[in-house]
Amino acid sequence: MEWPLVSIIIPTFNRTNVLVHALNSIDYENYEAIVVDDGSTPPVRDTLDLSQFPAVKLITKPNGGISSARARAQEEAKGEYIAYLDSDDEFAPGKLQKLVALMEEHKNIHFAFHDITRFRQDGDQKIQFEKRHSDFFPNFKTEYNQTKKITDTACVIPSETAFYYLTSGTPIFPSSVVIRKSILSLVEPWNEKFLRCQDMEYFARVLCHTDALYINEPLTAMGIGEDNNSKDPMRQLTSDTEILLSLTEAIKSRAHKKQLAKAIQKRFRELGWHLKQKNRLKEAANAYRISLREKPSLNAFLNLALVVVRSNISRY
Repeated sequence: MEWPLVSIIIPTFNRTNVLVHALNSIDYENYEAIVVDDGSTPPVRDTLDLSQFPAVKLITKPNGGISSARARAQEEAKGEYIAYLDSDDEFAPGKLQKLVALMEEHKNIHFAFHDITRFRQDGDQKIQFEKRHSDFFPNFKTEYNQTKKITDTACVIPSETAFYYLTSGTPIFPSSVVIRKSILSLVEPWNEKFLRCQDMEYFARVLCHTDALYINEPLTAMGIGEDNNSKDPMRQLTSDTEILLSLTEAIKSRAHKKQLAKAIQKRFRELGWHLKQKNRLKEAANAYRISLREKPSLNAFLNLALVVVRSNISRY
């Protein structure tokens, strides 16, 4: 087949040493790699030999965060498909061929993603964390196991289901995603307000308009840095819950609003529990109140009552 053009969006900030590995991992034959240097010092143009990468289009901009970098790249993208590749991640051989071929067969589906594996770079050595499937996608794997397959390793996940899993705490990592560019005309650009978890916010809005293809194979190796949110559940939950509340205004579909209410109830209940463990009782009570407001549950009510009692006792 004649492979359609894929625009691979690669934001980077002071990571030229690993950016080279990311670029070398691309083996698709018809692509443009839009590298956005988000204020690196020294700039990428001074540290990367662009003659080795003729498909690279380099954009240099002042530091504005990863959302602004991705938004800027998407403005320049010429491809029929958009793929994301963080500069410390690497594609597996044949990854784009596999996803694009599936999306070409299923023209009504505009969002595809897959499992990952993880590694940490230690000098010239890679320390591998998972040889096969990670634990990041338990809900999607359950769906995969219960759903009719379209290939030996792929299934279609309905829009509302994928939306709920994503917003309720199951991440979809950018470097695993390929989107048909035409669907993005229905979606507002990346929200530059959010400094963390902005990919969840953007992909949630995209998934309101399409079902998702899930490929149960680890087709990207994700580099783990020291700033990874998953090491700090409180930081992750605080970012997630801020974004979930913002989505209440952005999401218009009644079906997706219903799923969003369930996700808010779940994530604020989890946030309340963590705050309670840290004895931040007023904040915990507020989190439980939001959880109850979105979707009443006995568990959240009992936790709220317990926190209020503990808070009153602590005054004396």
